[in-house]
Amino acid sequence: MKTRLSEHGAVDRLLVILMVAVLGVGGYAYWHYQQAAKGEVVTNDNVPKKIDPTASWATYSSKTEKATFKYPKTWKQTTGEISNEQTADSLTLVSPSGSVKVYWISLLDGLGGSCDSTIAPGKGGCPLVHVLSSTALGKAPGLVVETGTITSDGQKYQPWIAVQDTASMLTTGPAMGYDLFTGRHNSKNLPGYNGNNTTAVFATSPTYASGPSLSQADANAYFNKPEVVEAKEILASLAY
Repeated sequence: MKTRLSEHGAVDRLLVILMVAVLGVGGYAYWHYQQAAKGEVVTNDNVPKKIDPTASWATYSSKTEKATFKYPKTWKQTTGEISNEQTADSLTLVSPSGSVKVYWISLLDGLGGSCDSTIAPGKGGCPLVHVLSSTALGKAPGLVVETGTITSDGQKYQPWIAVQDTASMLTTGPAMGYDLFTGRHNSKNLPGYNGNNTTAVFATSPTYASGPSLSQADANAYFNKPEVVEAKEILASLAY
């Protein structure tokens, strides 16, 4: 009799061990699934690694600026904005819905303009810029991607995204709101520039910050739209 009880006890213990093992494997599988749903890859050392959303994107190379950036293959290429320098290269990308555009212009010169920051925007003064975020570019040191809104009357707000220099990026307050950054190679060997680099544009609006006219709340929420998120990732992929 004791032998039978001992045998039953061993079987019970084996069943418990098997159940714990099954639960452990199932729990790990579920955790792995959750990490994948978050856009993470779990390696053998259990350290999550983010999936690069731009890995399968197309690459554009600027002949003038000697820089590259990536963009989704679902975005359409169109003729870029015209530069006043014939050697410049330019490209405009249009989102699948046609509602979002990204402008690249490798070289701009001769821009002018000023405004009176002491006068209210609605009375002819400088537009009011609100900077919402600023993110450093890992492959383009000294540059950031900024998001923000701009208003000329305090009623309608236009959302914008632009690459800017860290030394002269837009800040919250009255400003002309140029979507510009200083190029690194765009004046090399070009006559008339004496080796001085000039400005370039990589933004959701050409030259001057602008976008759809919305209420302030809608303009702030604009950046959550999937195609706008992709636009920011396009700008953030700029690399030298």
